[in-house]
Amino acid sequence: MSRSAPIQPASSQRRRRVLVALAWYSVAIHRGITRYAYEAGWILDGGYVRSGYQPGSLDVDGVLSVLGMHKELDRHLKRMAVPIVNIGYGGPPDVPSVAADGRLIGQMAAEHFSSRGFRNFAYFMWSRSGGEVPRWEGFRDALAQLGHTAHLIGPLHDSHMSPPRADLYRYLSVQLEALAKPVGVFCEYDDHSISVLDAALMSDLRVPEQVAVLGVDNDELRCPFAPIPLSSIDNNEERIGYEAAKLLDGVLQGQPTSTEPVLIPPRSVIVRQSTNILAIPHEEVAMALRLIWQHYTEPIDVIRVAERVPLSYPQLHATFVKHVGHSMAEELTRRRLEHAQRLLSSTEMKVSEIARLSGFGSSDRIGRVFMRKLKMSPSDYRDAAMTKRSPGEKPGAEATTHLSDGAKPALLRPTEGPSSDWVDYSPNRAR
Repeated sequence: MSRSAPIQPASSQRRRRVLVALAWYSVAIHRGITRYAYEAGWILDGGYVRSGYQPGSLDVDGVLSVLGMHKELDRHLKRMAVPIVNIGYGGPPDVPSVAADGRLIGQMAAEHFSSRGFRNFAYFMWSRSGGEVPRWEGFRDALAQLGHTAHLIGPLHDSHMSPPRADLYRYLSVQLEALAKPVGVFCEYDDHSISVLDAALMSDLRVPEQVAVLGVDNDELRCPFAPIPLSSIDNNEERIGYEAAKLLDGVLQGQPTSTEPVLIPPRSVIVRQSTNILAIPHEEVAMALRLIWQHYTEPIDVIRVAERVPLSYPQLHATFVKHVGHSMAEELTRRRLEHAQRLLSSTEMKVSEIARLSGFGSSDRIGRVFMRKLKMSPSDYRDAAMTKRSPGEKPGAEATTHLSDGAKPALLRPTEGPSSDWVDYSPNRAR
């Protein structure tokens, strides 16, 4: 998709000047803001996010900020008396806001762990913030629908203040050691997940064999360099920034706004070493699941999978359903469907080519599966996916981050995709 040309204001119009005052910084959010600013022809003041200087009395038309984290900044922005759009959950109810959809993020985390065979789950709640509670509730409720219970670690307190690191690690170590293993631990965002990783390693707990850890934000400056490369949910921060800027532009043009926040769905789980494991206690079931994950793009069926597992087909089928929660045929279809969804939303390939690359084999078969599972054709799915992509976002963006280079899968039950790259799109139903 070609880059949108900036909207050139008429010579009689003054270019709008927008202040970016992110109390919590994200490169992806900032990138989304700048992309919209380019299209709208704004003057963008990003000095605060670069140097942290207190915004002065500049003549700005509007502000994009993360409210609720720094009271002094919030008071200063309020005194500026210009329209503000909040990014996140901490703003007052009368300020328009754009945020990640916490419940869908929690559902995606539950799906990720359960699809890997985990039966023990925990959520580390740092505080009862507006962002954490929906993620916990989505995680807990999705697991409950699958017949599982999630253990809650915390909350530690009701503020953004941090306890001494040594105290935090001691607390987390005690909590992690008490959990049934193997356990999947989900955290609000990447920083907290890295603290869990540190505490697990200090307690000589193996990651991911005993404790698998999943974060949120997919911070590419942190996740690959964590003590164990961290799996994380890509919560589509660039689109959050873009949509926040778009919302502010509407406010500046006098358009009505809702008191309800605009919620942006997450994109996918980016799998790195911290969750790259199958926590299936049954060896033959793990073998069958691994074969499906490795070869689903090939022209195989469940009979061929079963031929490579030392169990009779009826016994393997029953045991697979017991441990995974659905049949081998369903797992094979599910993996192919998710792969096709990713290609439809991130490439311009023909449907027939996507059918071949996803293991469906023909346009007719992929069409029948899409209608049965999603109630739409592959072409309709692509059209819908394109409308969810913010303008200027390049096709293929969803597939740019994979299993980190050099990270070897864990040895207990390693998971591998059809190649060395592996992006888990398992919760596409929630997108």
